[in-house]
Amino acid sequence: MSQVINNLIINAKQAMPEGGILRIRMDNVDDHAIGYQLRPGRYLKVTVQDQGSGIPAEHLERIFDPYFTTKSAGSGLGLASVHAIIAKHDGALKVESSVGFGTSVSFAIPASDCGPEKTEQSRGEAFRGSGRILVMDDDPSIQETLSEMLQLIGYDVVTCDDGRRALQLYREAAQGGEPFRLTILDLTIPGGLGGELAMQQLLQEYPEAQVIVASGYSESSVMAHYREHGFSAAIAKPYTISVVSEALRSLTVEAG
Repeated sequence: MSQVINNLIINAKQAMPEGGILRIRMDNVDDHAIGYQLRPGRYLKVTVQDQGSGIPAEHLERIFDPYFTTKSAGSGLGLASVHAIIAKHDGALKVESSVGFGTSVSFAIPASDCGPEKTEQSRGEAFRGSGRILVMDDDPSIQETLSEMLQLIGYDVVTCDDGRRALQLYREAAQGGEPFRLTILDLTIPGGLGGELAMQQLLQEYPEAQVIVASGYSESSVMAHYREHGFSAAIAKPYTISVVSEALRSLTVEAG
């Protein structure tokens, strides 16, 4: 849910380059009150409304398609991730927009009568890390989401959008005496150097580098057999802070 809200806020902010009002509203509703085709029951409805430029009618049906974007930068996976997360939570999503007047995105997810469950990690000491991490992903919203997760855990984060830039940043950090403790490479960069080739070049120069491969395509052979390709771990999109934390914890234990 953190990634859903974060991605929607990023899109709203980008739609209002000259500023505006962003409204976020939450309501407890039932399945009859929200106009979605949902199973009977109680739901939490969240609405994110901006005063931006709006979305043309011909684009509304495609905004949640992977890699569809009207922006000059980014892959469009941010909104696709929102759609996937809501669907996995048995929820529904609705977008209303008017060109020149803004956009309203609302989603509904099943409400619970129980409080949050305590996980093993929440009962004990939460994982904390330190050092610098390099994140390479061509989608600015994913860069920002993952950066916030890593910063919450305790890391300093540097981001870039292409494998060639990642190699340059890694070299500069190593030569400057502030090497990256870990690197996270997106597997697929349309029109650029992706994670697999960047990894091969990186290991030739820095065989001790710890690198995590990231992708929204969990069926990829590289994701399934990441160690055979030189990676230390793999994390699938859409990210959750628990999965990211666990991957970093396991690498810390191995290194120790």
